[in-house]
Amino acid sequence: MKIITGIDVVEDARIQKLSAEALTIYLSEAEILLNKPQTLFAIKEAVAKAFSIVPPPWKDIEVYYKNSKPYVELAEELACTLVTQDVSVSHEKGCTTAVFVGVLRDES
Repeated sequence: MKIITGIDVVEDARIQKLSAEALTIYLSEAEILLNKPQTLFAIKEAVAKAFSIVPPPWKDIEVYYKNSKPYVELAEELACTLVTQDVSVSHEKGCTTAVFVGVLRDES
């Protein structure tokens, strides 16, 4: 098995400046209702970096919360490559940092 990781730091003020219309380009309706755009951007960027995907497939990475912990649901072509995954987020001094870790399935 191979472990993949991605990390991203978002300047909160930059994301807070985005219009509601602009957010719909990057986030699903359910994500917009979470009212955590900085967190969602950081997580989606971290996932994309882990998979080495540029630009990020924004709508193929969906973030949910379960018991106050974020988790990621991926489009089938990405999800089927993973055995397991985890994401962690931290907020400090106007920045949001997200780390994504995934374990890839063996290619046998």
